Amino acid sequence: MLLGTGLLCVGAADRAGLSLLGAMIAMGLVLAASRHRLDIKAMLTPTEKPVLLPVTVLAGAYVNLKLPTAVFVLVGVAVLAKVGVRVLLGSALRAGPARGTGEDFGLSMLASGGFTIAAALAFSTRVPGVASDAVLLFAVVSTVLGEWIGPAALRRSLARAGELHAVDPSERERPSDAPPKLVERENHG
Repeated sequence: MLLGTGLLCVGAADRAGLSLLGAMIAMGLVLAASRHRLDIKAMLTPTEKPVLLPVTVLAGAYVNLKLPTAVFVLVGVAVLAKVGVRVLLGSALRAGPARGTGEDFGLSMLASGGFTIAAALAFSTRVPGVASDAVLLFAVVSTVLGEWIGPAALRRSLARAGELHAVDPSERERPSDAPPKLVERENHG
């Protein structure tokens, strides 16, 4: 049902010359307002990795490494600016609500992820050119850098704040917002 409505939405948006990602996000927002939101969320959650991982592979195949040197410099400056802003954010949060953390906390927010790469890939395929190639390269570099630095920075920040400690497994579980029949099926195989 979702595949069919998604294809209809994409087809109508493409025919009208609208953003395909924007149309799918609008469809998601409409579904989020539905009384069946939790059922739909439970159906879609298992598809996240099977969809996003191939998109990242496809994005890697689309990265243009034969760009002018100035574009690589521009992407490098943009990545450094992103890192600098995150470090400043970590410093600002240390002075306020996140006492005991620090610049590491800001660096832990570097990760971009598959959605960023998917949006950059969509832009790159929809508007081909050097600018879109730079956007895709920035998204890929940001994601790789964030995945490399982010988890370790978060661990250091949580350890510094005294928040990283062993928790009894029974205390880790939280109630699911999925329908009870799905939770029961998941817990009992």
